[in-house]
Amino acid sequence: MKIYEVMRTTDGDVMAFVNGEPLYHVVAHSPAGFELGRGGGADDLALSILADHFGERPSLEQILQGECRSLPYHQDFKWAVITPATSNLGFTINSDEIESWLAEQQLFSE
Repeated sequence: MKIYEVMRTTDGDVMAFVNGEPLYHVVAHSPAGFELGRGGGADDLALSILADHFGERPSLEQILQGECRSLPYHQDFKWAVITPATSNLGFTINSDEIESWLAEQQLFSE
């Protein structure tokens, strides 16, 4: 099981890890980095977590062409998981919780 940890450093930066290793930043909205709450940094955080969960490392071209599994879910994932973490302390989510969330999305789309 993968464990995703997201935290704000004392410098104000948002860092994300998967099983203790830095999460690969899929740059689609914010080249400046991850962020909590809303905006491009939160979009990229959601996309990066889901891309890792799906085993993807999409290029910007693949994202723009819709060639990644994480793309259709990342905005809803941002609103469900990233935006509520407004305490700025961060959050932890594991792959089982992501799978449960994805299963709920499938039910609503049928």
